[in-house]
Amino acid sequence: MRLLNTRLDQFKTSLYEISRTLLNSRSSLNVKLQAQAARNDGLERQNTQLRDENRRLRQQVASQESLRKEIDQLKQNSVSLPVDLPPKGHSYGAKMIAMLVEVAKVTGFASASKVVKLVFQYLHLKPKLPTGESIRTWARRIGIHVLEDGEQSSRDEYWVVDHSSQVGKETLLAISRLRTSDLPPPGETLSRDKLKVIHLLVGKNWTRDRMREVYRELAKKRGRPAGLLTDGAVELYEPVDVWEKDGKNPVKTIRDFKHVAANCLQRLIAKSDSWQKFNKHLNLARCQIQQTELAAFTPPRQKTKARFMNLGPTIKWAAMASWHLSHAHSASRKSITAARMNQKLGWLRSFRNDLDCWAQCEAIMNHSLGFCERHALALGASQQLEESLEETFGPGDELCGIATKMRSEVLNYCRNIESDLDTNERVWTLTDNLESIFGGFKQLERQQSKGGFTSLIGALPLVNTTVTAQLVREALSNISVKKMIHWTDNKLGTTLTSKRQLAYKEARAT
Repeated sequence: MRLLNTRLDQFKTSLYEISRTLLNSRSSLNVKLQAQAARNDGLERQNTQLRDENRRLRQQVASQESLRKEIDQLKQNSVSLPVDLPPKGHSYGAKMIAMLVEVAKVTGFASASKVVKLVFQYLHLKPKLPTGESIRTWARRIGIHVLEDGEQSSRDEYWVVDHSSQVGKETLLAISRLRTSDLPPPGETLSRDKLKVIHLLVGKNWTRDRMREVYRELAKKRGRPAGLLTDGAVELYEPVDVWEKDGKNPVKTIRDFKHVAANCLQRLIAKSDSWQKFNKHLNLARCQIQQTELAAFTPPRQKTKARFMNLGPTIKWAAMASWHLSHAHSASRKSITAARMNQKLGWLRSFRNDLDCWAQCEAIMNHSLGFCERHALALGASQQLEESLEETFGPGDELCGIATKMRSEVLNYCRNIESDLDTNERVWTLTDNLESIFGGFKQLERQQSKGGFTSLIGALPLVNTTVTAQLVREALSNISVKKMIHWTDNKLGTTLTSKRQLAYKEARAT
């Protein structure tokens, strides 16, 4: 009350100073208030983040707890293998054997048990597993059973015959049966599981007389086939005369279309002077540029077998290199001078017309092969192929000389087959599926394929066969180990591996 009764003029400080002091004090308080408000906002945000983090951690703990309960439940209710009774005389179940053989077809015999063991460890299982050699023996016994299961022949059965070679002079003769009732509808290709291997034999000299004996003996067991499909080797298709009677042969002979096309290419292109000169330049260019700044333009390596397969990649490479010759500013030539490019690859300019013609020829061949892969030949097939060729490439007179000849030979091949067909009869004209079985067998052999044929040839029929528990039971009860060894000795003889081991043994003894 006393302060209120005091007048302002009684103070020594001026009114201006008092007002300025009060204003500064208010400003200072406002600054502190704003700082406090900002701090409160920061604490609120931090509090929100902490609540969210707390919620996330609680959810994670709940999830881990749920997972722990699930793991505990799995441990209590552990996975168990199905009931699997072993075949007589075996300690492993038929389902287990079938699974291991199927795994071995993909991974190899040595790795099959290891792969299955890893899966079992993941499932907390610890069963006893066989060795790779045991799986290999099972595969051979099952394969021999598939080969000699006593299946009856049928009137629509064709034999697909081919040879496979590895190291040494021995070649493997394989005969598969293909029933025309198993042919796919037009527009679809044939799967290799439609073939069934019915005969295997390793030998050196496959003469016509020896093949006649093979055909005669196989026909005694299965009956005479309706036809024979071969790759065109004379020692395979000429012995079909073993069934000839009164100047007529009831067995049709079909040469593989791919080999016919390859032989045509060989005559039209590979033996020409221009191709020989081109190939000489090609090999020289590969040696000259593969270790230089032009390495990206190195020509593809030529295959020593199936030489007609060289044509496509070579033409594709030549078209690419020729384009870059005409486009000096392409990105691929950025670090290559024009002089170097012309010096190493300029020779391609003189072959541009030939390359265009070769490309036409190869395109006609591939188009025709695609047609045969999607259609079994029947009456009217040559007309369909001719219309398809004309639609794709135009009339024949618009093609170059060798492409016209290629077109003519392809159509003549189809017409010759049609002339021997009956109404509603269809035949397959490719041995690709049997060659695919050979390829699958080499994959099954792994490194052994580099040492010649071995006793594993007994497992070859499994390449296009799905091994089931029922098949395992039938095979292991039918083919004993003793019978398997006898079959191998009869079909294989002394292997190259045995000869090599004997050579080392004799050298050590000396």
